Amino acid sequence: MAKLLGPDLTDAHLVPAFAYFLDDIDDVKLGSITHFGEFLARVPPSSRARFLPELAKFTALPPKFKLKWRIRAVVAEQLPAFCTVFETSATFDTVAPLVFALSQDDVACVRDASIAGHVDVFDARLRAPFVHLAAMDLVLNVRLLAARILVDVAAVYDAPAEVVAALGKETDADIQAVLAQLAHKREARERALPA
Repeated sequence: MAKLLGPDLTDAHLVPAFAYFLDDIDDVKLGSITHFGEFLARVPPSSRARFLPELAKFTALPPKFKLKWRIRAVVAEQLPAFCTVFETSATFDTVAPLVFALSQDDVACVRDASIAGHVDVFDARLRAPFVHLAAMDLVLNVRLLAARILVDVAAVYDAPAEVVAALGKETDADIQAVLAQLAHKREARERALPA
């Protein structure tokens, strides 16, 4: 319905109703949570933050909630969608703890469903800022560790050019040696690509 109404009408009419459904009985809550990610994608970003406390409730589960594994399983299935609709800070502050909590759940199907959320928490849009911050850190060991991580993931991740350039200005011999390894791995990967 949110798709048909558009963001303005969804914000005005559906957001309050959806918030009400999340506080209803378990069957209604379960039906609402089933489409929570899709709904949030249609809600204007300014209104999405309203639902962060609802997600945070699933991280700190009260004892009576432990028996409601079906609700936790549906929330776990929605984790990839939650990671893409919220801002980066909200993803780390609210969604990531939820991902980690559900991946340690007592029920196996909840744990299995939550695994998909791990990938999206560390999505590429979050990797670049992390790598950038680590490469520009004031502590030499942090910059060295960032360079080593880039070497380790070189087969699947291209380090941003500005990060490699910043690390290239380093005078430390260890960082220069690691950057030489990174350049070697990049060349090997490019040679392996079909022409």
